[in-house]
Amino acid sequence: MYRRFRPRSTVIVAIIVSILLLSWELFLLWVIFLREGDLPYNAGTWALVVLIGLVLVYRHGTVRADVSESGIMIRNLFRNHELEWPQIIAVRMGEHPWVQLDISDGTTIAVMAIQRADGERGKTEAKRLATLVHQHGTALDR
Repeated sequence: MYRRFRPRSTVIVAIIVSILLLSWELFLLWVIFLREGDLPYNAGTWALVVLIGLVLVYRHGTVRADVSESGIMIRNLFRNHELEWPQIIAVRMGEHPWVQLDISDGTTIAVMAIQRADGERGKTEAKRLATLVHQHGTALDR
């Protein structure tokens, strides 16, 4: 019941994109080195751009939501959120690519770990989260 929520499609895509980015960078460095004889300033700049891309892909591939008896810790692309169960008013899948949580302070938080791209698995995980919210909080599930 308290197992971690993780997207399946995102992890696979992150691995593939990381391999492609690294391969492309190595190929470009090899071509530039053969053509120029040494690595110019542009190669270092391009390597920095690829490194930033890899960090973003890594972060995207490690989105998750950890649940416990006390609440949920959500790790999205740029921010982490820790919520207690009673803070969550509703769990919605809606038209968004991932689950949305309506919070008691009037805000909405995305849970990127449960995604529509995962098909039936995503729907099942959204129902599991809604069940946890209903069992532990005072939620009105929609």
